[in-house]
Amino acid sequence: MQERLYKTCMAFCIIVALFVQKKVYTKSCDCIGSYLSMENILWPRRLDFISAAEKIEVINLLERKKDNCSDMEYRNKCDFYLDAVRDGLLFYYDEIRDFLGLNNNPVSANVSVEVEHILEMFAHISLSLSKLPLKTADLIGRNYYTRFSGFENAEEQHLSHYIFLFKHKQHSQAIFNEKLPLTLKHYRNMLARYERHKLCTFLTEEMLIYICIGRNQQIKFTLKRKPSKSYDDLRSFNSAWFLRFIFPLLLVLFEL
Repeated sequence: MQERLYKTCMAFCIIVALFVQKKVYTKSCDCIGSYLSMENILWPRRLDFISAAEKIEVINLLERKKDNCSDMEYRNKCDFYLDAVRDGLLFYYDEIRDFLGLNNNPVSANVSVEVEHILEMFAHISLSLSKLPLKTADLIGRNYYTRFSGFENAEEQHLSHYIFLFKHKQHSQAIFNEKLPLTLKHYRNMLARYERHKLCTFLTEEMLIYICIGRNQQIKFTLKRKPSKSYDDLRSFNSAWFLRFIFPLLLVLFEL
């Protein structure tokens, strides 16, 4: 009788412990999901000038920028950031880092060369299309990607170098808004095909069709992509774990 009571108490304690753990685990998943959905926009990711010495250095940088510029709007922005640093307003720190160029990671030479080659290729494609009959150029444009569609957010270094070139007017390739934009992998495939034709003054219709990515090909590529895992997978794993271990424990305790 005592053994049966002991086993009952043990089973009850295990059920309560697992239930509490399940609630905590689920709550943790919800918190993770909320964090991901907000994309951490309320607070800066890095705060590297909280100490007095770092604040003084940032204030000196802002004051030099202000003194070297005569534009009143720019000077007013410097004053705004100076007050934010002096008053310790953490909300603006990441914005100030961007303004000073402190958030930018180094861009490797290989990435810079690749970005410029991609832009030169699309400039060559645009020039060649302008030399073709209008109907032919329009037909190629409807069936193939002939315009630069930007870089994905994951390609931070490529995007940084593109923005630098665009800001300083070193190229004229604006980003064309595509429903299904090309990826870096597509650009590299195009560069590999373009390599043998890049010395031509103008690309022929056959060359353009050979180099450019077909729109039907891009649609198939997008459909094949697997959906990324989200925090909901953690919730389903939690339920499976709960069911997998509770019943075997109960069976062992009661020897059913």
